[in-house]
Amino acid sequence: VELRVLIYCLALALFGAWVAASLAAGDLGLSRVVLRLSAAMGASIAVYVGYVIGLAEIRRATRNVSAVNMVIELLHSDIAKGAFMLLAWPLLPVYFVYEVLHQAIRSCQKCMGVEPNDGDGPSVWITAEAKQHWEELVNWNRASVLERSMLVGIFYVTVQVGVSQGVTVFLSWLSDEIAPWSLPSMLAVLFAIGEVMFLLPPVPGLPIYLISGIVVVQRCLQDGRGFWVGVAVASVFSVVLKMVAVFLQQKAIGESFSRSVKVKKLCAIHTPTMKAVRHILSRPGLDTAKVAVLVGGPDWPTSVLTGILRLNAGQMLLGTMPIVLLIVPVVFAGAFMLQSAQEESESSADKYARLAEVMSMLSSVVLVGMMIAAVYQIESVQQQFKEEIEQGDWEKDPQEDEVLQAIKEDEQKSKAYEHFARWDLVPSWMRALLYAGSLTMSAGIYLVLFADPFESFSIADHVSDLPGGSIRSLIHTTGYAAFACVLVAAAVLTIFEGWRSWEVRSLVGPQEAGPLTRAGDPRVGAAGLLERAC
Repeated sequence: VELRVLIYCLALALFGAWVAASLAAGDLGLSRVVLRLSAAMGASIAVYVGYVIGLAEIRRATRNVSAVNMVIELLHSDIAKGAFMLLAWPLLPVYFVYEVLHQAIRSCQKCMGVEPNDGDGPSVWITAEAKQHWEELVNWNRASVLERSMLVGIFYVTVQVGVSQGVTVFLSWLSDEIAPWSLPSMLAVLFAIGEVMFLLPPVPGLPIYLISGIVVVQRCLQDGRGFWVGVAVASVFSVVLKMVAVFLQQKAIGESFSRSVKVKKLCAIHTPTMKAVRHILSRPGLDTAKVAVLVGGPDWPTSVLTGILRLNAGQMLLGTMPIVLLIVPVVFAGAFMLQSAQEESESSADKYARLAEVMSMLSSVVLVGMMIAAVYQIESVQQQFKEEIEQGDWEKDPQEDEVLQAIKEDEQKSKAYEHFARWDLVPSWMRALLYAGSLTMSAGIYLVLFADPFESFSIADHVSDLPGGSIRSLIHTTGYAAFACVLVAAAVLTIFEGWRSWEVRSLVGPQEAGPLTRAGDPRVGAAGLLERAC
C-alpha cells in the first residue's frame, strides 16, 4: 500500500510539471504554483525512498512492475543525476559543512564520555552517512553528469520559459491584431495559425484553446450574439481545430515516416511500453484503454505514433473526442478572463477572475486524470501479456530487427564517445570548464524559479500596454542574467563536444594523436569500440 501511494505521488509530480508547462501560457498564477508543488513532491518522495524505505526494498517489491523499474532506471541515469546537480549545487556545501560540524560535536561528546567511543579515531572528520554520499558522488561519471546537467537546464529554460513565454506574447499580439476583423476572417486566421502550432512538438494545445475563448467570445459580444453563443462557437471551433490537427499529425507526419527505422527507433517501438500502446490502439472498436491513451497521451507524440503504426484514422478521431472535457473548461477560462478585463466594477472583475482560475484548475485536473488513466491502462496490458512480451514476438513491428540493429550500432558508437567522458581522460582545463558551466546553469535555474525574472503577462494582456510598448520590458535584469547563464552553459557544451569529437577523430583519422600500442593506453579501448561500431 505504501509503495502504491508513492508511485501515485511520483506520477502526480511528473504530470504536474507537464501541466505547469501547459498552463504557463495562460499565466493565471497557477503554472508556477503547480511547478513548485510538483518539485517539492518529487524531492520529498526521493528523500523518503532513499532514507526511510531504501532503494533495495523498492527494487525487491517492484521487480515485476515494468513501469516502476523504468522510473528507477531513469532515476539512476546520468540525466537524473544532472538534474539533481542543478538543484543541489548550492545545497551540497551546506550539507557537508553541517555533517563536518555534526561529526566534530560527536567527537567532543566521545572525548567527554557523553557518547560511547565506536573506534572511529581522530582521522574521521565526517559522519559515516555523509562519507557514503560523498563517495557516491565521486564515483559518478562526473563529465557525463556535468554535461547532462547543462543540457537539462538549457532544455528547461528553452521549453518552460522560451516556448511558453513566446507563445503567450505571440498569442496576445495576435488577439490584438485580429480583434477588429469579422468572425469568419478571425476563425480562418486562428485555424491556420493553430494548425501550424499544433504541428510543432513543443507547443501544448491549451494556449490555443485559451486564445479562442478570448478573441472569438469578444467578437461575438461586439456583434451582439452574446456571451454564451461566443463560448459555444469557440468550443466547437477548438474541437474541430484539435480533430484536424490529430488527422494531420497522423497522416502528414506519422504515416510519412512509418517506414523510417530512425523514427521508429526514436519512438522506441521495441520496448514493452510501446508494444502495449500498439496493442491497445490496434484493437478493433473503442474501449476505455484506447480512449485513455488517445486522450491522456501528449498531443503531438500520440497522434504521430498512430500514423507510424498506420492505424485507422476514423477510430483515432472518434477515440480522441472526449478531449472536449479538457477543451471546454479552457475556453471558459479564456472567456472569463475577457469578462474580468471588461468589467468596470472591481467586485465583478474579481468574480470573473476567480471563475477563470477555477476553470483553469479544472482543466489541469482533467489533464492529470487523463494522463494517469493512460499510464494505468498501459501498465495493465504489460502485466497481462508479460510472458508474451518476454518471448519477443508479441506485437512485433516488421522493422523491429532493423531497429534493434541500429540501436546496437548506436550503443557501440556511444560507448566510444562516452569513453572520452571518463573523468581520468578529461584534461584539467576541461574539468574546470565543465564545473563552471554546470554551476552557472544551476544559478540560471534558480534565477528562473525564484527570482521573478519576467514581468507577469497573460494572453488577456496587451503588448501595447507595456512600458515603451516593447516586449523587452517583460524581461527583468534577473531574466537577462538567466539567459546569460544559458549562453555560458551552451558555450561550455560546444567546447566539450568539440574537444571530444577531435579526440574521437584522432583515433579514426589518417593522423592519430599518438601511437596506440601501449596496453595501458585508455584510447585503445575506444579505438576498438569505434572499429566494431563502424
